Amino acid sequence: MSRKYRTPTISWSSIITMTLLTVLLETLGSSADAACTKYCNSGYTLSGSTCTRTVAASDNCPSGFSPSGGQCVDKDARCSGIISTGPKNGANGGDCCYGTKKTPATTSPGYYSCYPADEGPGGFYCVTSSTRGCYASHDPPSSCPSGSSADGNDCVRDLTYSCPSGYSIQGTTCTNTYAASTITTSTQCNRASPATDGCQWCSIISACLPDAAQCPASCLVTPQTTCTNIPSACQWCSDIGVCQKDTIGCFSSCLVATADSSICDASASCKYCGAIGVCQPNAGLCYTTCLAATAESNVCEGSTACKYCPTPESIGVCQPTNGGVCYATCLVATIEADVCGYSTECKWCPSIGVCQPESGTCWATCTPASDDKLGSGVYDECRLQVVPNTQLLHGADTRLPHAVHNGCAGRARDLPSSVDIFFLPHVGERLEVRGVA
Repeated sequence: MSRKYRTPTISWSSIITMTLLTVLLETLGSSADAACTKYCNSGYTLSGSTCTRTVAASDNCPSGFSPSGGQCVDKDARCSGIISTGPKNGANGGDCCYGTKKTPATTSPGYYSCYPADEGPGGFYCVTSSTRGCYASHDPPSSCPSGSSADGNDCVRDLTYSCPSGYSIQGTTCTNTYAASTITTSTQCNRASPATDGCQWCSIISACLPDAAQCPASCLVTPQTTCTNIPSACQWCSDIGVCQKDTIGCFSSCLVATADSSICDASASCKYCGAIGVCQPNAGLCYTTCLAATAESNVCEGSTACKYCPTPESIGVCQPTNGGVCYATCLVATIEADVCGYSTECKWCPSIGVCQPESGTCWATCTPASDDKLGSGVYDECRLQVVPNTQLLHGADTRLPHAVHNGCAGRARDLPSSVDIFFLPHVGERLEVRGVA
């Protein structure tokens, strides 16, 4: 029988699973928001990875001055009354007129006098654009202190501003910034406004995500952007393209991921082959039987349903873990033609129905095969019976850990000297043994 490799089948359940997963990944990935990766203290806003708070700067004026109209004012510091704007002679122009104010006498239209001779009240006549009067005293206005300037009766100077400790000032605004903290707990996710407004805690993956996003049901369905950029109980495993739990670690290859079929199914780079229970790269073959997996011994060995029978102990073939036999030689594999055909060391000789080593001869008939040595040659066209350590003769202790034939006539060599075995025409499962010493 020639060696055959069957075309692997595709698991439709895996395709459906991956399709749904892809849709979910795209939905979640598009809603990922960096705002929910960091948190700030209450009252601070989050910008990127920085927490910021602004307050109005405090107004500050030196002693004697008070804030007014955007400047510091020392009211009436120069003059407690009025500063006359009239002519120097007659109206004490430029002087500060203060004390008791009385109404001057009108001597004629537009003319006023404080002199008693003009029936005035006495005092010093002073005038401004809005008032006039007779004042008890007058002197030059007082000078303004250093750093300030005169403004009518007042002394004025610029306001100074101050901020709370830790704040920087710009104009009339105080700003405090600090590096935002990474969200790792549910308390932090819902801790402060406005930095974490619109965020929700997803307990299954221990991550803080925007309210608009659906919480992933597991790490496996968490999108790469979320798995990579948002602190969580998951990690992105680039070797096989899947998001796994931190506690599991990352599988280094699809074959290693056979240990967890769900991880294999969720992987972007792998697919699970259910027939023999193995995780293969997307470009790899899904073998439908263990025998077909002989083509890749590592796949056979890594599967859950198969085992590899290596050379030189066996014949280089993949067999089922349960019930499959690792034959020691090609000859003893004769009872399973398929196993012989898939083996890397053997070939099936259909002419007389025997499994031979690749270098062996496929005899056309039984006659020349009769002189071939047992265990290393060719046998008859009748079916080979494997009788390991089985009593062959009634009442005798002779045991042969070799293959025994029922079929063609002829003598088999290299047997114990006390036994001659003749292969007679097929008589069921019985062996004719003669010449026992």
